[in-house]
Amino acid sequence: MPNTSQCSGDQRQTRSYCPGVSTCQIDDSVVTPVWRATTGPVLLKAAIEQAAERGAVQAVVVTRHLDQSKRDALKSCGLTMASEWQATSWPPKTLASYPGGRTPR
Repeated sequence: MPNTSQCSGDQRQTRSYCPGVSTCQIDDSVVTPVWRATTGPVLLKAAIEQAAERGAVQAVVVTRHLDQSKRDALKSCGLTMASEWQATSWPPKTLASYPGGRTPR
């Protein structure tokens, strides 16, 4: 049985994200919107099953906030939102604005 002892009882009961345990992370999935309700969940369930066979006890899938068809497909597979990231952009600095005209690494 995979070790989920690092998760609180609430995390195990509500199937919410539990840091520190073996995780199947899917950064993005590419399934056309037409197939998201049919093929997408089949592929996702297969990926999660294979990860579980390798010891993963949870899955984390990244998706865009406004991609409702993908969010619906994830929900149909039993996934729930664990977090949202907030981001911003700004104009890039020009080379001349850095000391010595070089960009930092």
